[in-house]
Amino acid sequence: MNGFLAVFKREFKGYFSTPLAYVFLVIFLFAAGYKMFSDGFYQMRQAGNYERETAGGRVLETSMVPTPEGNYVTIVTDISERKKAEDALRKQTLIVELLHETAADANEAEDAEAAMRACLEAVCAHTGWPVGQVYVRSPEVPDVLVPTDIWHLDQPERFAAFRKVTQKTTFEPDIGLPGRVLASGKSAWIADVTKDPNFPRAKLAEEIGVRAGFAVPVLVGNRVEAVLEFFAATAVEPDETLLQALGNIGAQVGRAVERKRAEAELAEKEAQLRLALDHMPGGMALGDRDLNYVLFNTRYCELFELPEGPPESAGLFATCCAIRPTAATSAPATRTP
Repeated sequence: MNGFLAVFKREFKGYFSTPLAYVFLVIFLFAAGYKMFSDGFYQMRQAGNYERETAGGRVLETSMVPTPEGNYVTIVTDISERKKAEDALRKQTLIVELLHETAADANEAEDAEAAMRACLEAVCAHTGWPVGQVYVRSPEVPDVLVPTDIWHLDQPERFAAFRKVTQKTTFEPDIGLPGRVLASGKSAWIADVTKDPNFPRAKLAEEIGVRAGFAVPVLVGNRVEAVLEFFAATAVEPDETLLQALGNIGAQVGRAVERKRAEAELAEKEAQLRLALDHMPGGMALGDRDLNYVLFNTRYCELFELPEGPPESAGLFATCCAIRPTAATSAPATRTP
Protein backbone atom coordinates (compact mmCIF):
# COMPACT_ATOMS: atom_id res chain seq x y z
CA MET A 1 0.00 0.00 0.00
CA ASN A 2 2.85 2.41 0.88
CA GLY A 3 4.51 1.66 -2.45
CA PHE A 4 1.32 2.46 -4.33
CA LEU A 5 0.99 5.81 -2.54
CA ALA A 6 4.60 6.64 -3.33
CA VAL A 7 4.09 5.97 -7.06
CA PHE A 8 0.84 7.99 -7.04
CA LYS A 9 2.52 11.01 -5.41
CA ARG A 10 5.41 10.87 -7.85
CA GLU A 11 3.19 10.73 -10.93
CA PHE A 12 0.83 13.40 -9.60
CA LYS A 13 3.77 15.72 -8.93
CA GLY A 14 5.11 15.06 -12.43
CA TYR A 15 1.83 16.03 -14.12
CA PHE A 16 1.19 19.16 -12.02
CA SER A 17 4.70 20.51 -11.68
CA THR A 18 3.79 23.85 -13.33
CA PRO A 19 0.87 26.31 -12.76
CA LEU A 20 -0.20 25.87 -16.39
CA ALA A 21 -1.31 22.32 -15.64
CA TYR A 22 -3.78 23.62 -13.05
CA VAL A 23 -5.18 26.10 -15.58
CA PHE A 24 -5.86 23.28 -18.01
CA LEU A 25 -7.48 21.24 -15.22
CA VAL A 26 -9.89 24.06 -14.38
CA ILE A 27 -10.77 24.56 -18.06
CA PHE A 28 -11.42 20.83 -18.45
CA LEU A 29 -13.69 20.66 -15.39
CA PHE A 30 -15.63 23.75 -16.53
CA ALA A 31 -16.13 22.30 -20.01
CA ALA A 32 -17.27 18.93 -18.63
CA GLY A 33 -19.73 20.62 -16.26
CA TYR A 34 -21.14 22.81 -19.03
CA LYS A 35 -21.57 19.79 -21.29
CA MET A 36 -23.48 17.89 -18.60
CA PHE A 37 -25.71 20.90 -17.85
CA SER A 38 -26.46 21.64 -21.51
CA ASP A 39 -27.26 17.97 -22.25
CA GLY A 40 -29.59 17.81 -19.28
CA PHE A 41 -31.32 21.06 -20.24
CA TYR A 42 -31.70 19.86 -23.81
CA GLN A 43 -33.24 16.59 -22.66
CA MET A 44 -35.56 18.52 -20.35
CA ARG A 45 -36.72 20.71 -23.23
CA GLN A 46 -37.19 17.71 -25.45
CA ALA A 47 -39.30 15.94 -22.77
CA GLY A 48 -41.86 18.74 -22.97
CA ASN A 49 -42.74 18.90 -19.24
CA TYR A 50 -41.35 18.11 -15.85
CA GLU A 51 -42.34 18.37 -12.20
CA ARG A 52 -40.76 20.05 -9.22
CA GLU A 53 -41.70 20.61 -5.60
CA THR A 54 -41.34 24.04 -4.05
CA ALA A 55 -40.05 24.80 -0.58
CA GLY A 56 -43.64 25.41 0.50
CA GLY A 57 -44.69 21.92 -0.54
CA ARG A 58 -46.46 22.76 -3.82
CA VAL A 59 -45.97 20.43 -6.78
CA LEU A 60 -45.60 22.31 -10.06
CA GLU A 61 -45.74 20.89 -13.56
CA THR A 62 -43.83 22.89 -16.16
CA SER A 63 -44.50 22.43 -19.86
CA MET A 64 -42.16 23.93 -22.51
CA VAL A 65 -43.79 24.56 -25.88
CA PRO A 66 -41.61 25.66 -28.84
CA THR A 67 -42.73 28.58 -30.99
CA PRO A 68 -42.19 28.93 -34.77
CA GLU A 69 -39.51 31.55 -34.09
CA GLY A 70 -37.46 28.99 -32.17
CA ASN A 71 -38.30 30.31 -28.73
CA TYR A 72 -40.09 28.48 -25.94
CA VAL A 73 -43.27 29.23 -24.01
CA THR A 74 -43.25 27.89 -20.46
CA ILE A 75 -46.59 26.91 -18.87
CA VAL A 76 -46.61 26.25 -15.13
CA THR A 77 -49.52 24.38 -13.50
CA ASP A 78 -50.08 23.72 -9.81
CA ILE A 79 -50.81 19.98 -9.61
CA SER A 80 -50.59 19.69 -5.82
CA GLU A 81 -54.23 18.59 -5.42
CA ARG A 82 -53.91 16.05 -8.20
CA LYS A 83 -50.81 14.60 -6.57
CA LYS A 84 -52.60 14.41 -3.23
CA ALA A 85 -55.50 12.59 -4.89
CA GLU A 86 -53.10 10.17 -6.58
CA ASP A 87 -51.31 9.53 -3.29
CA ALA A 88 -54.62 9.01 -1.49
CA LEU A 89 -55.78 6.58 -4.18
CA ARG A 90 -52.51 4.67 -3.98
CA LYS A 91 -52.76 4.44 -0.19
CA GLN A 92 -56.39 3.35 -0.41
CA THR A 93 -55.47 0.63 -2.90
CA LEU A 94 -52.75 -0.66 -0.58
CA ILE A 95 -55.16 -0.63 2.35
CA VAL A 96 -57.77 -2.60 0.38
CA GLU A 97 -55.09 -5.15 -0.48
CA LEU A 98 -54.14 -5.32 3.19
CA LEU A 99 -57.78 -5.91 4.18
CA HIS A 100 -58.09 -8.73 1.66
CA GLU A 101 -54.83 -10.29 2.79
CA THR A 102 -55.64 -10.21 6.50
CA ALA A 103 -59.16 -11.53 5.88
CA ALA A 104 -57.80 -14.46 3.87
CA ASP A 105 -55.05 -15.19 6.41
CA ALA A 106 -57.51 -15.06 9.31
CA ASN A 107 -59.93 -17.43 7.57
CA GLU A 108 -57.18 -19.90 6.73
CA ALA A 109 -55.59 -19.84 10.21
CA GLU A 110 -55.82 -23.02 12.26
CA ASP A 111 -56.69 -21.22 15.49
CA ALA A 112 -57.13 -17.77 17.05
CA GLU A 113 -53.42 -17.44 17.85
CA ALA A 114 -52.44 -18.14 14.24
CA ALA A 115 -55.01 -15.61 13.01
CA MET A 116 -53.58 -12.84 15.22
CA ARG A 117 -50.01 -13.75 14.30
CA ALA A 118 -50.85 -13.55 10.59
CA CYS A 119 -52.42 -10.12 11.16
CA LEU A 120 -49.26 -8.88 12.91
CA GLU A 121 -47.10 -9.99 10.01
CA ALA A 122 -49.36 -8.41 7.38
CA VAL A 123 -49.71 -5.04 9.13
CA CYS A 124 -45.98 -4.78 9.89
CA ALA A 125 -45.20 -5.57 6.25
CA HIS A 126 -47.67 -2.91 5.06
CA THR A 127 -46.56 -0.13 7.41
CA GLY A 128 -42.88 -1.03 7.59
CA TRP A 129 -43.08 -0.82 11.39
CA PRO A 130 -40.64 -3.25 13.00
CA VAL A 131 -42.52 -4.28 16.16
CA GLY A 132 -45.88 -5.99 16.65
CA GLN A 133 -47.27 -7.66 19.77
CA VAL A 134 -50.53 -9.09 21.15
CA TYR A 135 -52.19 -8.59 24.53
CA VAL A 136 -55.17 -10.76 25.54
CA ARG A 137 -57.63 -10.77 28.42
CA SER A 138 -56.45 -12.65 31.47
CA PRO A 139 -58.38 -15.92 32.05
CA GLU A 140 -58.30 -15.26 35.81
CA VAL A 141 -59.02 -11.51 35.79
CA PRO A 142 -61.08 -10.64 32.67
CA ASP A 143 -60.59 -6.87 33.01
CA VAL A 144 -56.78 -7.17 32.85
CA LEU A 145 -54.71 -7.53 29.68
CA VAL A 146 -51.70 -9.85 29.82
CA PRO A 147 -48.87 -10.17 27.28
CA THR A 148 -48.50 -13.16 24.97
CA ASP A 149 -45.68 -14.81 23.06
CA ILE A 150 -47.13 -13.58 19.76
CA TRP A 151 -44.54 -11.10 18.44
CA HIS A 152 -43.19 -9.64 15.23
CA LEU A 153 -39.65 -8.25 15.57
CA ASP A 154 -37.54 -7.18 12.60
CA GLN A 155 -34.48 -6.74 14.84
CA PRO A 156 -34.87 -8.79 18.05
CA GLU A 157 -31.64 -7.54 19.63
CA ARG A 158 -32.48 -3.88 19.02
CA PHE A 159 -35.85 -4.19 20.74
CA ALA A 160 -34.84 -6.70 23.41
CA ALA A 161 -35.30 -4.16 26.23
CA PHE A 162 -38.80 -3.28 25.06
CA ARG A 163 -39.78 -6.94 24.78
CA LYS A 164 -38.44 -7.71 28.25
CA VAL A 165 -40.41 -4.83 29.77
CA THR A 166 -43.57 -5.75 27.86
CA GLN A 167 -43.48 -9.40 28.96
CA LYS A 168 -43.61 -8.22 32.59
CA THR A 169 -46.35 -5.62 32.16
CA THR A 170 -50.11 -6.06 32.48
CA PHE A 171 -52.75 -3.40 31.85
CA GLU A 172 -56.07 -2.43 33.36
CA PRO A 173 -58.64 -0.29 31.50
CA ASP A 174 -57.40 3.23 30.60
CA ILE A 175 -53.81 2.41 31.62
CA GLY A 176 -51.18 2.55 28.88
CA LEU A 177 -51.81 2.12 25.17
CA PRO A 178 -53.49 -1.32 25.44
CA GLY A 179 -55.60 -0.14 28.40
CA ARG A 180 -56.99 2.78 26.41
CA VAL A 181 -58.09 0.42 23.66
CA LEU A 182 -59.55 -2.02 26.20
CA ALA A 183 -61.64 0.75 27.75
CA SER A 184 -62.81 2.44 24.54
CA GLY A 185 -63.02 -0.48 22.14
CA LYS A 186 -61.40 1.76 19.51
CA SER A 187 -57.96 2.07 17.92
CA ALA A 188 -55.46 4.51 19.47
CA TRP A 189 -52.23 6.17 18.28
CA ILE A 190 -49.35 7.73 20.21
CA ALA A 191 -46.97 9.89 18.15
CA ASP A 192 -44.10 9.51 20.65
CA VAL A 193 -44.45 7.09 23.56
CA THR A 194 -41.43 8.53 25.36
CA LYS A 195 -43.31 11.83 25.77
CA ASP A 196 -46.69 10.34 26.64
CA PRO A 197 -47.52 10.48 30.39
CA ASN A 198 -49.78 7.42 30.07
CA PHE A 199 -47.22 4.95 28.72
CA PRO A 200 -45.84 3.12 31.79
CA ARG A 201 -43.33 1.02 29.89
CA ALA A 202 -41.32 4.11 28.92
CA LYS A 203 -40.50 4.60 32.61
CA LEU A 204 -39.32 1.01 33.12
CA ALA A 205 -36.42 1.11 30.66
CA GLU A 206 -33.96 3.88 29.88
CA GLU A 207 -34.02 3.14 26.17
CA ILE A 208 -36.86 0.94 24.95
CA GLY A 209 -36.06 1.50 21.28
CA VAL A 210 -39.55 2.53 20.16
CA ARG A 211 -41.23 5.90 19.60
CA ALA A 212 -44.54 5.88 17.72
CA GLY A 213 -47.17 3.28 18.52
CA PHE A 214 -50.74 2.39 17.69
CA ALA A 215 -53.04 -0.34 18.98
CA VAL A 216 -56.08 -2.08 17.48
CA PRO A 217 -58.85 -3.94 19.33
CA VAL A 218 -59.82 -7.49 18.40
CA LEU A 219 -63.58 -7.41 18.90
CA VAL A 220 -65.80 -10.43 19.44
CA GLY A 221 -69.20 -8.81 19.34
CA ASN A 222 -68.75 -5.62 21.37
CA ARG A 223 -66.18 -7.14 23.71
CA VAL A 224 -62.44 -6.50 23.35
CA GLU A 225 -60.83 -9.94 23.48
CA ALA A 226 -57.30 -8.88 22.51
CA VAL A 227 -55.26 -5.82 21.56
CA LEU A 228 -52.74 -5.74 18.71
CA GLU A 229 -49.86 -3.29 19.26
CA PHE A 230 -47.49 -1.90 16.64
CA PHE A 231 -44.43 0.31 17.14
CA ALA A 232 -41.97 2.31 15.03
CA ALA A 233 -38.44 3.37 15.94
CA THR A 234 -39.20 7.02 15.14
CA ALA A 235 -41.97 9.46 16.06
CA VAL A 236 -44.87 9.35 13.58
CA GLU A 237 -47.96 11.56 13.53
CA PRO A 238 -51.36 9.77 13.53
CA ASP A 239 -52.72 8.54 10.22
CA GLU A 240 -56.51 8.53 10.58
CA THR A 241 -57.09 6.66 7.31
CA LEU A 242 -54.77 3.88 8.39
CA LEU A 243 -56.31 3.76 11.87
CA GLN A 244 -59.79 3.37 10.41
CA ALA A 245 -58.65 0.56 8.15
CA LEU A 246 -56.88 -1.17 11.01
CA GLY A 247 -60.08 -0.99 13.03
CA ASN A 248 -61.74 -3.01 10.26
CA ILE A 249 -58.85 -5.47 10.36
CA GLY A 250 -59.33 -5.90 14.11
CA ALA A 251 -63.00 -6.68 13.49
CA GLN A 252 -62.04 -9.24 10.83
CA VAL A 253 -59.62 -10.95 13.19
CA GLY A 254 -62.30 -10.84 15.90
CA ARG A 255 -64.75 -12.70 13.68
CA ALA A 256 -62.07 -15.27 12.88
CA VAL A 257 -61.30 -15.67 16.59
CA GLU A 258 -65.01 -16.10 17.34
CA ARG A 259 -65.35 -18.70 14.59
CA LYS A 260 -62.25 -20.62 15.71
CA ARG A 261 -63.52 -20.67 19.28
CA ALA A 262 -66.90 -21.95 18.13
CA GLU A 263 -65.16 -24.68 16.15
CA ALA A 264 -63.06 -25.62 19.16
CA GLU A 265 -66.12 -25.72 21.42
CA LEU A 266 -67.97 -27.88 18.91
CA ALA A 267 -65.02 -30.25 18.65
CA GLU A 268 -64.88 -30.47 22.45
CA LYS A 269 -68.60 -31.26 22.67
CA GLU A 270 -68.26 -33.89 19.97
CA ALA A 271 -65.40 -35.46 21.90
CA GLN A 272 -67.51 -35.50 25.07
CA LEU A 273 -70.40 -37.09 23.17
CA ARG A 274 -68.04 -39.71 21.73
CA LEU A 275 -66.71 -40.49 25.19
CA ALA A 276 -70.23 -40.88 26.59
CA LEU A 277 -71.29 -43.15 23.71
CA ASP A 278 -68.23 -45.35 24.05
CA HIS A 279 -69.04 -45.95 27.72
CA MET A 280 -72.58 -47.15 27.00
CA PRO A 281 -73.14 -50.84 27.83
CA GLY A 282 -75.07 -51.45 24.61
CA GLY A 283 -74.35 -50.80 20.96
CA MET A 284 -75.78 -47.68 19.35
CA ALA A 285 -75.71 -46.28 15.83
CA LEU A 286 -77.30 -43.21 14.28
CA GLY A 287 -78.29 -42.98 10.64
CA ASP A 288 -79.67 -40.31 8.34
CA ARG A 289 -82.82 -40.47 6.21
CA ASP A 290 -81.08 -42.66 3.65
CA LEU A 291 -79.94 -45.05 6.40
CA ASN A 292 -76.32 -43.99 6.01
CA TYR A 293 -74.18 -44.02 9.12
CA VAL A 294 -73.81 -40.72 10.98
CA LEU A 295 -72.13 -42.08 14.12
CA PHE A 296 -71.78 -45.29 16.12
CA ASN A 297 -70.10 -46.29 19.36
CA THR A 298 -67.38 -48.80 20.09
CA ARG A 299 -69.76 -51.36 21.59
CA TYR A 300 -71.79 -51.37 18.37
CA CYS A 301 -68.69 -52.38 16.40
CA GLU A 302 -67.76 -55.00 18.98
CA LEU A 303 -71.18 -56.65 18.81
CA PHE A 304 -70.99 -56.95 15.03
CA GLU A 305 -67.28 -57.83 15.04
CA LEU A 306 -66.22 -54.80 13.03
CA PRO A 307 -62.86 -53.68 14.49
CA GLU A 308 -62.41 -51.08 11.71
CA GLY A 309 -65.98 -49.82 11.94
CA PRO A 310 -68.77 -50.29 9.38
CA PRO A 311 -67.71 -49.97 5.73
CA GLU A 312 -68.37 -46.54 4.22
CA SER A 313 -70.41 -48.12 1.45
CA ALA A 314 -72.66 -49.95 3.89
CA GLY A 315 -75.92 -48.32 4.79
CA LEU A 316 -77.31 -48.50 8.28
CA PHE A 317 -78.61 -52.07 9.00
CA ALA A 318 -77.76 -53.16 5.44
CA THR A 319 -74.63 -55.06 6.47
CA CYS A 320 -74.43 -55.08 10.25
CA CYS A 321 -77.99 -55.78 11.25
CA ALA A 322 -80.13 -56.49 8.21
CA ILE A 323 -83.81 -56.49 9.12
CA ARG A 324 -85.45 -59.84 8.42
CA PRO A 325 -89.15 -60.46 8.97
CA THR A 326 -89.80 -62.79 11.91
CA ALA A 327 -92.45 -65.47 12.03
CA ALA A 328 -94.63 -63.22 14.09
CA THR A 329 -94.42 -60.38 11.61
CA SER A 330 -94.53 -62.48 8.45
CA ALA A 331 -97.48 -64.76 9.31
CA PRO A 332 -100.79 -63.72 7.80
CA ALA A 333 -103.27 -62.28 10.16
CA THR A 334 -106.26 -64.46 11.10
CA ARG A 335 -109.64 -63.47 12.33
CA THR A 336 -111.20 -64.95 15.40
CA PRO A 337 -114.68 -66.13 14.65
